[in-house]
Amino acid sequence: MLALTGAKAEGWLPSHAYLGLDALPTAVRRIDDAALAAGRDPDTIRRVYNIAGVIQPESAGPFQGPAAQWTEHLVTLVRTVGMNGFVIWPERDHGQQIRAFAAEVVPAVREALALQA
Repeated sequence: MLALTGAKAEGWLPSHAYLGLDALPTAVRRIDDAALAAGRDPDTIRRVYNIAGVIQPESAGPFQGPAAQWTEHLVTLVRTVGMNGFVIWPERDHGQQIRAFAAEVVPAVREALALQA
């Protein structure tokens, strides 16, 4: 399916729960290789990572910690893995989590990416 995605699809939406951070880079490379083999620019494929987690003071693993940790993970996913979009599903306190993500994580990710550009 990854080869088909690279050869034909306009986008790809894996979920962190099923395709963890350790496996994501290999999957992206397979999509990129298939896109190149099909004569496509891999950068035209939308790659959106579906993430369930929670912004909280203490780290309990990926996407289970402070806004700075989230920022670091998302910047890494953009810069080194090639993801270009994210869907966030808060595990609890949906309204508060979405507000925290929008107010703390999004601006920090944008700033970090702008600095590295």
